[in-house]
Amino acid sequence: MKHAPLLKLAGALSLILIGFIGITLWQHEPLDSGAGKGDPLLKVVEVNIYGHSSLMSFEEQNQEVIDTFRSVWTGTLVGGKRVPGIKGQGIDFSANEQANEQAYVAFDICCKSDEMKRARGREITFDFGGISMGMWIKPLAINEQDIYPLLGGWYGDVQSNKLRINQGHLELLIYDASGFSPEVAVRSRTVLSNDRWYHIALVHDGHQANLYIDGELDASDTLDRKVGSIMNDFFIGGIPSGYPNFGQARFPGIIDEFVMSERIFSAKDVRAIYGLVPKGTLN
Repeated sequence: MKHAPLLKLAGALSLILIGFIGITLWQHEPLDSGAGKGDPLLKVVEVNIYGHSSLMSFEEQNQEVIDTFRSVWTGTLVGGKRVPGIKGQGIDFSANEQANEQAYVAFDICCKSDEMKRARGREITFDFGGISMGMWIKPLAINEQDIYPLLGGWYGDVQSNKLRINQGHLELLIYDASGFSPEVAVRSRTVLSNDRWYHIALVHDGHQANLYIDGELDASDTLDRKVGSIMNDFFIGGIPSGYPNFGQARFPGIIDEFVMSERIFSAKDVRAIYGLVPKGTLN
């Protein structure tokens, strides 16, 4: 019986530990734990376990663009056209009747209802200081003189990061902590061509940036700069008229299967994502 107090103490400590683990898991539970459950991407990289991760497959039939993992708000398609993509539907940002017509997907970050603000706040955070992103792109009419937007906000203040094609090269730009002064974190060695599919992935952990094309490392560089929150509206495939912009206002091509996460993808993760699409569909 002399060990009874010790046994009681051990039991109490066990209950406290179980309660702590339960609270911790509850705090990190996704907003909708069933979101994206059936998508194979979730099985590959488990992107919805912690923090902000988003997947846009562009399978909707209207102007809405829905995040499969429901980590960011619903986007709005303006001008672009839904066409056959690498998997299901993609969006062709060059498919307009007139050359000066706008084409982009917009995500309204700063001006949401009180309910949405309580659910996710007014920004997209990257709590680990880095970012991973990937997408399938098929350039249709790029040249080696212009700049084309793929992802990010307008060319102004209070920005976080930007992905673009500059003279045929992919570039990931990271803004400083104040939301100003973007610097190129990594630039592809490969010069992109028209009329073929590429899977591109960019990973920046706050220090090292890696750029992958078709599952293989294409370029790597260092930039000691943590990724700040996205607090302004951001866009895929183009930038609306009236916003400051360098180069062309839209990407003349198709984008499909876009993923963005605060989780730092490994090379194995990137290869696994690339491997989700059968190679016979790359024509």
